Amino acid sequence: MNKEIKKIKSQAKTIKASILIGKNGITDEIIKNIKNYLKNNEVIKIKFLKTYIEGKNKKEVALQLASKCDAKLIDLTGFTVVLKK
Repeated sequence: MNKEIKKIKSQAKTIKASILIGKNGITDEIIKNIKNYLKNNEVIKIKFLKTYIEGKNKKEVALQLASKCDAKLIDLTGFTVVLKK
């Protein structure tokens, strides 16, 4: 595993999720908020609430989210995603 990715994963463990995605799903407003956050920060931690992610393929949803936000998926653990600009 890349040293940079390991470092980012380690940093991500110490921060709280900045965005929660619930039953309304991935809206344009969510995408806008994530992009704005990534303008000022290198990494963002996002948590999917069970009401949204239940019954969906988490990896596919996380990859779609990263693609829509022009970001790179760094980690997916449980309901939590870490993206990097």
